[in-house]
Amino acid sequence: MDTSSLEGAPGRVDRNDRRGFQRLRPGNPRRPRAVDTVTGVRTTKATVTFRSAFRLTGFDGPEPAGTYDLEVDEEIIEGNDRTVYRRIATLLILRSGGTTRTMTVNQADLEAALARDRE
Repeated sequence: MDTSSLEGAPGRVDRNDRRGFQRLRPGNPRRPRAVDTVTGVRTTKATVTFRSAFRLTGFDGPEPAGTYDLEVDEEIIEGNDRTVYRRIATLLILRSGGTTRTMTVNQADLEAALARDRE
């Protein structure tokens, strides 16, 4: 995933970008990214919105339309002139009837589902 639309200082949700991810911009006390200094893992938070029911690989059935929280974990790769991160996990948080499930999703499947949803 191109996380360039998710980068920045503390932010608040802005309009959807072309992939369906909501951008973050300055103004919200919640940090969109946090780097764990022990493990070197950075977590970027965003939301995705589906206008119709969708299904991703590994899901038991279709999920209803709505806005879902998304977390992307990236590990730091040191030894370069610049700090570089590599995505290690994309997590979709599903909330339903007082229950919260966190599902690891394939980034390509997620982007394909968002593209189908826009059609």
